[in-house]
Amino acid sequence: MPMLGLKLGFASAVGALLLCPCGAAPVTGTAAVPAVVAADTTTVHFAIVGMTCASCATTAQLVLRRVPGVYEARVSLDSAHAVVRYDAGRTSPTALIDRLREMTGYEARVVEAP
Repeated sequence: MPMLGLKLGFASAVGALLLCPCGAAPVTGTAAVPAVVAADTTTVHFAIVGMTCASCATTAQLVLRRVPGVYEARVSLDSAHAVVRYDAGRTSPTALIDRLREMTGYEARVVEAP
């Protein structure tokens, strides 16, 4: 049973290093989510256009998580939706959209929470 955890951990690490088959730039590593998040965090929801596979969603999520000031990012391929918690003093929705476009080519826009 311990071998299964090792295999899953290895697969996750290898998957993060792979290039998205849709042509997005490779993204390596992940940003750690801090144990304590400041009370003044902001949450934004995005609709994302251009993702076609699970690898696309993983790449978009990793790109968003690596933006300084982002505490958490979740991206869903099925709903073409992202939820990002961030420090408004360090980044903004516009900066997040610009970074996503720059690193992946995906277009995003701010939407109301579902």
